[in-house]
Amino acid sequence: MDNRHTTSTTGWSLVTVATGHGTTRTLPAEPAAPGLVIVPDHEPDLPRWTDGYRVVHQASGTPVSPSGLRLAHARELAHALATGADWTRPAGELHTDPDVHRHTDLVLFDLSTARDFGGPVFWARRSWRQVHTRTGHHLWELACGVPFCTAGDDTGPAVLTDPTDDSEHPQPLRNADQVPLIVHARADGWRQDATRVNAQQWMCPYCADYHPRTHD
Repeated sequence: MDNRHTTSTTGWSLVTVATGHGTTRTLPAEPAAPGLVIVPDHEPDLPRWTDGYRVVHQASGTPVSPSGLRLAHARELAHALATGADWTRPAGELHTDPDVHRHTDLVLFDLSTARDFGGPVFWARRSWRQVHTRTGHHLWELACGVPFCTAGDDTGPAVLTDPTDDSEHPQPLRNADQVPLIVHARADGWRQDATRVNAQQWMCPYCADYHPRTHD
């Protein structure tokens, strides 16, 4: 089983979430960032799960994201929200803080773009990395830029590997020219950022599966 986008239950809690129409529901919650948790989503007023997730304020149970998120997007969203606000504060303080509103609006816009174009909410690292060899050459290699990617060796981000290396730990594919690496990457199922805003960014096949594209 592929566990790259699953999680252990360590640190989980139960959170009472506001579900609308004055109702609440107690749900298992994955800790995602200080003051924020991820809960499974469900149909309003029905005991039926949607296979999606949402981010909620842990202390109040107030949703701070749209419903029906992919787990990868929910985790990225929580991390991005936490970079610009202290979500351990009471809900009343957060609700009246204009800086929190501005930051949240910007991050939710990034989420909307990510969902439309099949990318992450933010990029964690540069995909193109330059390696300096002992002989003084400068070679390129391609790494997955998606946050929390653990598809590479030692649970690090995936790196495009040499297709002729059939060992247990194949070596990264490197070249002085980026074009041959792009050809191999596309053949292996890697996907380039579709918005062209971050055209130099790429995601590995595993992360591409968890960031489906809904906009062409």
